[in-house]
Amino acid sequence: MQIALLGQGTCTMKVSPVERFWSRVNTCKDGCWTMTGKTGTLGYNLFFDGKRKVFGHRFSYEQVIGPIPEHLELDHLCRNSSCVRPSHSEAVTHRVNLMRGEGPIPRYARRNHCSRGHIYTPTNTYIKPSGGGRVCRICKRFTDYRRRVLLGLPVRIIKPIDL
Repeated sequence: MQIALLGQGTCTMKVSPVERFWSRVNTCKDGCWTMTGKTGTLGYNLFFDGKRKVFGHRFSYEQVIGPIPEHLELDHLCRNSSCVRPSHSEAVTHRVNLMRGEGPIPRYARRNHCSRGHIYTPTNTYIKPSGGGRVCRICKRFTDYRRRVLLGLPVRIIKPIDL
């Protein structure tokens, strides 16, 4: 930080990274604390802590609450990626963080029924051997039946599945 002195030019004054960080934090009406300055990928604030660039929300969490456990990451409970308020972050596993998100994978994983309305139960859910998702057994049997009819292959009689 530079301070102008009357008639004497400027004087460089050392300011700690913590003071520099908190001087850039502003409060918003929605309760979030946003930080002015550079943003990186996906709108997360970047901050130089004197050694390396760190994310603003991680820096504030470590200053107020303490170190983030090695196997955990911070989840923004407020869904505002520019928020640095520690109480708006929670240390969770990567899986929990992903599942709380709004992307296509967590939305699909939270579904409890297929596109035709059949409920996913252990007896009605087929897990693909390739590890590529789950399929409703009722719909799979009907699709297999239709495919065999269209190809002129021998058809088995479809028996209802006991749910």
